[in-house]
Amino acid sequence: VDAKEVAESIEFYLRSGKRAIGAARRVLKNSDVTEDQSMVVKDLCSGHGLTGMLFAACNPPGRLKASMRVLLVDQSEPQSHSILRDLISEVCPWVNQDTVQFFEADLDDYVTKSLSDVATDEASIIISTHACGSLTDDVIRYAVESRAASVSVMPCCYTGTAKGTPYGVQ
Repeated sequence: VDAKEVAESIEFYLRSGKRAIGAARRVLKNSDVTEDQSMVVKDLCSGHGLTGMLFAACNPPGRLKASMRVLLVDQSEPQSHSILRDLISEVCPWVNQDTVQFFEADLDDYVTKSLSDVATDEASIIISTHACGSLTDDVIRYAVESRAASVSVMPCCYTGTAKGTPYGVQ
């Protein structure tokens, strides 16, 4: 993982993490579920998954009233994912295979399956730091359809990748 990717992931967490977790807390506070509340961070088009793992690393058990788990979704699990997770778990032992899971799936396939399995006892935080082109649109659409507590995206590669790209984005 290069330094640029690390810097982007850290900056993304620093700028969006507190707001996203605050939104999830409000959803849980207003829910009917009072015990065993949980937050799930869904890092879509996650690549190596560093951004999602930062959410887990910076929120150890007991810091939040709810438990947190992280689901990383991308077409294939890069070798760097398990290396990063193992390195982070040396400092943050709660970041492990139980709290951070990688799903190899195309975004459309994951969305189709997960929309039918929306849990009512958890608040979802949808993040994506590198959803190229129109995948950013798909991530936002999924967040709305799944009634996520929050969505934070940092699009890349948008210019010229989709017909009808607004002029201001080009």
